[in-house]
Amino acid sequence: MVDMGERDSDRNSDLSARAPEPSLAAGVGAALRAAETASVQAEWPLAGAAQVLLLQHLSALLSARQAVARGDDVEALHQLRVACRRMRSLLSGLAQLWPKKRIAPATRALRQLARGCGRARDLDVELQQLTAALEHASPAEEQALRWLWARAAQARHAEQPRLAQAVARFDEEGWPRRLSKLFATRPIDLRRRTQPAPQQPLAAPAPAPAPAPAPAPAPARKTQAAKPAAMPTAREPAQPPSPLLPPPRKAS
Repeated sequence: MVDMGERDSDRNSDLSARAPEPSLAAGVGAALRAAETASVQAEWPLAGAAQVLLLQHLSALLSARQAVARGDDVEALHQLRVACRRMRSLLSGLAQLWPKKRIAPATRALRQLARGCGRARDLDVELQQLTAALEHASPAEEQALRWLWARAAQARHAEQPRLAQAVARFDEEGWPRRLSKLFATRPIDLRRRTQPAPQQPLAAPAPAPAPAPAPAPAPARKTQAAKPAAMPTAREPAQPPSPLLPPPRKAS
């Protein structure tokens, strides 16, 4: 009967043998130093800054890969997942700096690698929390915590082959070298795509004619004020005929 520890050791040895050669990490480091210098001297540092950040995270991913495949470094697994997440975030926000047909497969490969490490990372965190709880546990709690710790450790041991397989698949598909080659090259200068072509200056427009003066307002017509109506006067009574005057003649 083959011991599980020996089987895992043989598998991890095979993964270490397939690990990226030191020249790959050295090439990424050289490209990172060149990108840092270029980003400082560039007139438009956005592309250079994106390249520097991606190369930094790629360097962390390559450095942690072998320890993750062996399963002997909890912090290396955390660094690998963080590097995958940060690279995906940068590629999502700055995808236009590189050819789309190359960015989409790279983003998908990083997502698959991070998912393959997720379960193992959760169990590592659980084991760390249980270990911290055991330091301050009472005798009544210690037995239960030790049972939980043993159960989590067994699950973590069973998860290591799947974790190593995810890392091996990432390496067998050539992603360490493909990402190094992609991000070590200068990204696309978006200024050539976004800035409009220079246009000929337009002739100055002719001055607009002065507006015609507004016509003078017509003089207001004078209207005579209406005379007030005369107040009716009382009719004076007829005077009786004077006796000194002859009576009026009657018409015949």
